[in-house]
Amino acid sequence: MLYLDPDHTLSVEPLRAKWLKPADYCQDRISIWRFTKYPMPFSANETKVMRDYADEYLIGTLYDVGQLLDILMNTSSITGSSTSERISRFARWGVRTLFEQLRKVLNQNGQPSFDKLFRKLDPMAPWPGGVFPQRRIPNQYGVDVEATAPAHFANGHYFDNEFELIAVYDDGWPVYPLP
Repeated sequence: MLYLDPDHTLSVEPLRAKWLKPADYCQDRISIWRFTKYPMPFSANETKVMRDYADEYLIGTLYDVGQLLDILMNTSSITGSSTSERISRFARWGVRTLFEQLRKVLNQNGQPSFDKLFRKLDPMAPWPGGVFPQRRIPNQYGVDVEATAPAHFANGHYFDNEFELIAVYDDGWPVYPLP
């Protein structure tokens, strides 16, 4: 999910992508991550760019099970290392696409922007098993916009610390950081 304002939290989960309000999810177990590579919070115009893009391309779209299969196939040894093999024609959607759309609009308008997400690695960060995923797709660091799993945000320390964990709540109670 991506919180944009009190009336617009993008939720990309089964059955359809939709807008939620905090009251819809505040009692769930949630982790809150903050984008670190651009001045925060986003301005009203920047938020509008992301909301408009979501309204046009994401909201109401059926959840893409094919995307999950694409991610599985293209990040495992099932098919080797090719991301050109796609089951889903609608694989390019989700939270990351809103960040990428904002970056694209900022660049088109000649405004200061940010790098594509998950393109830079932190060579000092540990990775489970010690296997760097960039070996799978030469010159792509193992990720592309069609193959972003939620773990890329959680594993932000492995990339360029694009996102930092600022809080975790369970049933509305703070779990991290402890009060």
